[in-house]
Amino acid sequence: MIWKVFVALAIGLISSLPAETLAQNFRSGASFWTPPNSTSQCRSSYQGIPSYQLAQTLTRRPYPNDDGVNFSTQYSMWLAEVVAGRNVEKHKANLLKIASAKTFTKPNLKGGWSPIYIQSNLMKMTAMFVVTLDSRGQLSPVEREILIAWGDKMLPGQKGSKGNSSADSRMASGVAMLAWGSVKGDQRLMKTGYKKFNSGYDYVLKSVGNLKRHPGHKGIPVSSLSLESEYNVALQHAVEGAAVLRNLGIDVAAKSVNGNNLHTAVGWWTGEISRMPVNGEFTKAWSHNSHVGWIPIYIRMYGNQPASPRLKAYGRRVTSGRSPSFRAVSLGGATDCLW
Repeated sequence: MIWKVFVALAIGLISSLPAETLAQNFRSGASFWTPPNSTSQCRSSYQGIPSYQLAQTLTRRPYPNDDGVNFSTQYSMWLAEVVAGRNVEKHKANLLKIASAKTFTKPNLKGGWSPIYIQSNLMKMTAMFVVTLDSRGQLSPVEREILIAWGDKMLPGQKGSKGNSSADSRMASGVAMLAWGSVKGDQRLMKTGYKKFNSGYDYVLKSVGNLKRHPGHKGIPVSSLSLESEYNVALQHAVEGAAVLRNLGIDVAAKSVNGNNLHTAVGWWTGEISRMPVNGEFTKAWSHNSHVGWIPIYIRMYGNQPASPRLKAYGRRVTSGRSPSFRAVSLGGATDCLW
């Protein structure tokens, strides 16, 4: 009889725990991302990338003078070429030099858009860089340590809340920590990343059919950031994070809030953007974060979902024969190459 009471109490305790706690069982030995088998879509284009200055301090500036965004765009094209096996030694040498100089490791948080977001992009792309080179035996232990030391310098901003309060930023930081924890074999960091990701994920599910400003963007006028743009940027990191977590053994896409999960959110949003002008305010193939580069990620991971055929058709309209099809910098660049 006593054991029955104990079991009942245990079951009650487990059922009361948040989903984040129950789901932190990452699959042993899993990687957050694997280089694609086919690299036919791994094209690069440096067209229209403004110049940039590299320094340890990262300060956001209005386009086209945003050094962090401009470098990230260039870096995303290096990543596509390295995944395809082109110019590997050249890009690796550049990256090791940049990493050794601790480039962009000191975020300037005084006003403007947050540099923490740029750092999360850089950490994730570097993690992809490491995985690609590791898989081919093209990264020595010393070289690997240089890259890891660079990313480690950016971790404090990802873990913190200053300049990192909106849903998109928190999910981007979560993905960055999941990726970085994966390449380091650091389960604790991965769990921290998962918790950070979840702290922004609910915004996407709660906003289905009812767009609202996230509290982290309170006070930003619609003329600067429309509700549609805010949702699209948040959704891209929700899709990316769900793909990363699925690779690690966690099905966050099944999580439901107010009756909505990732698939109902994507289905609803697909209908919304399909009625809007192609290459409008945020329905672009090439952009830092005002893009729909999340489409190839969703189709690759969830091609059997009802929204996927419509997304394929919409993706063809948006890209209209461009090469690479997507240059979605905040998601690592050429997403139909990476995923």
